[in-house]
Amino acid sequence: MLLTGKKIFADPAFDLTTQWHTRAVDWREDWTTFYIDGREVARMPTTFHKPAFPMMDVAVGGWGGTPDFSKGAPEMLVRGFRVFR
Repeated sequence: MLLTGKKIFADPAFDLTTQWHTRAVDWREDWTTFYIDGREVARMPTTFHKPAFPMMDVAVGGWGGTPDFSKGAPEMLVRGFRVFR
């Protein structure tokens, strides 16, 4: 994640590809906080000025490293998706 050109994430320091993980976003009026397995990995000011919505995608590269395309296309397996208000 980037905010005004500055990295504001923490490397989770564990392999995200070997087992299921629980990801969460606490989206508040002033701050948005991101978690993996209950550990905070990113926090940023909430600066939305228009309605927004959750979205999942398979972006590759960046802080997670460059994927090995020789093993096929990257994929994302999702076991569930919930939104609480």
